[in-house]
Amino acid sequence: FSKEKASRRLHHLIRPADLKDVPELLRMGERFFAASGYGDLISFDRESLDRTLRLMISGEDSVVVVAEKEKVVGMAGALVYGFYFNLKHRTSQETFWWVDPEHRGIGSALFDALVSEVKKRGAQSLSMIALESLSPERVGAFYQSRGFKPSDRSFIRRI
Repeated sequence: FSKEKASRRLHHLIRPADLKDVPELLRMGERFFAASGYGDLISFDRESLDRTLRLMISGEDSVVVVAEKEKVVGMAGALVYGFYFNLKHRTSQETFWWVDPEHRGIGSALFDALVSEVKKRGAQSLSMIALESLSPERVGAFYQSRGFKPSDRSFIRRI
């Protein structure tokens, strides 16, 4: 996904993130965190998210794409790595996918851009998350409509 190939969908520009996007990504990251339920386990640390975003944007084995309409209103990110059962198989794990509520119609285009980008980095599979606090049935149905199948359930608690 080069900047020259950035696409416009629903009057939004979908493109790879760059470091100048970090302030808006932090804003959205804080909103995502508040909605995620992770606050039951940890506190939000802006400095940690800032560092993570900068590493992912600059990394060869990570992807961050954004949806922009006058400002960045959506983001999706993933890591790409060798699958631990077979390191020759490059897999990808979504780390976040968020669109500001007033722009949710762009979510599927942002999803498609994420899939495209991880493929370009050699991923042969992609795992997506459906958080329990954010309409997991609806999100799961979307994933399944795109050919994904349920693979595991994750549980977390503070220890």
